[in-house]
This record gives sequence, C-alpha cells and structure tokens, in this order.
Amino acid sequence: MAYDIRTAMGNLEIKTRGGATIKVVRTLWHVAPGLIVFFYMLKTYPSTRAPIIGLSIAVAVFTVLDILRFTTTFGYDFFWRYLSFVTSSKERRGPNTSLYYVLSLLVTILLFPPRIAMGAIICLCIGDPVAGVVGRLIGRYRLRNKSVEGAAANFIVCFVILGFLLPSRLVAAAGALAGALIEFLPIPLDDNIVIPLAAAGAMVLVNLLVS
Repeated sequence: MAYDIRTAMGNLEIKTRGGATIKVVRTLWHVAPGLIVFFYMLKTYPSTRAPIIGLSIAVAVFTVLDILRFTTTFGYDFFWRYLSFVTSSKERRGPNTSLYYVLSLLVTILLFPPRIAMGAIICLCIGDPVAGVVGRLIGRYRLRNKSVEGAAANFIVCFVILGFLLPSRLVAAAGALAGALIEFLPIPLDDNIVIPLAAAGAMVLVNLLVS
C-alpha cells in the first residue's frame, strides 16, 4: 500500500492545454528544501552554522544513497522503491539531482555572504520551478526545451523577492537576471549546480562595482 501511495504521488501531475505535463510532487520537492534553508537563514541571520551542518549531512546521505544505488542491488531497489516519486528517468543513468541541489546550496552558503547566498537560493528554489511551470503553461517561444516566457517569469519573480532581501535593486536585478539566463540557456551542466553559483557571483560582482 505504501508503495502504491508513493507511485501515485509520483504520477500526480497537471496536464496543460498544450499537452505539456507539470509533475506536482517533483516541483514541490524542488521548492521546499531551498525555502526551508532560506527561512532558517533569515531567522538566524547572520549565522550560517546550522544550515551548513544540515546541508553537509544531506550531501553525505545522498552521496551514500547514490553509491549504494550504483554498486548494490539493495541500494538500487531501495532508491527506486522509496524515492522514485521525486526523480526523473535521466537519474537512472547518472547522479541523483537532489545531490546536486543540496551540494550547490552548501557550496553557495560557504562561498558567499549570507544575504547573497539567500538570494541565490531563491533563484534556484523559486525561479527555476517558476520558469518550468510558466513555460509549460503558456510558453510559445522556445530555445530547445526552455521558453522565453518562463525565463521572463523567472526574472520578474526573483527580482521582486531579491528586491526586498537586498539593499540594492541593481544587485537584485543582476542576481535575478543571471539565474534566469543560466536556467534558459542550453548549458551542459545541471541547473541545480550552476544557477545559485552564477546568481551569487553576479550579485557579488555588481555589488563591488556599485559600492
């Protein structure tokens, strides 16, 4: 029964008029961890100790799961039995994208000032899913599987949020634009890794130029 519930969760989706599919649980899985880290950092600002510890543990757990998945039958069966509802078919051949996700959050927090890191996390956990959902709902102008409409929505939403978070609207615009462009362009690296690092890097650079 539990397996049936997980399978049903994985199949929970919204069909758009254009025939595209929005995977509801997978989208929420992409949003929730980043938001949890973001709000915890907001609550404990400027300390980043607890998020670093929590994300380090998450990286270790997902790393062990992937090692077991590719080296043992038990690990493979466990992963696809209990976590298949938040994974995609491409993860059968490569690392679990959740590992990329938590690793990129950890690296971003370690490398950048807290508010910059928080803005970059928003670009990943909010901007990226917004681009995907909007692109599937109303996207018409596309570059491969990404849409101009999704990229525009990504930029607008992130710019508004980062505008409240950061003291400079120009810095907020730089982060939002970098995150939206990285999500939109056909870069051969996983979005989960590149988006927060690019957004944070752009914000730091512009902040240095305007300060």
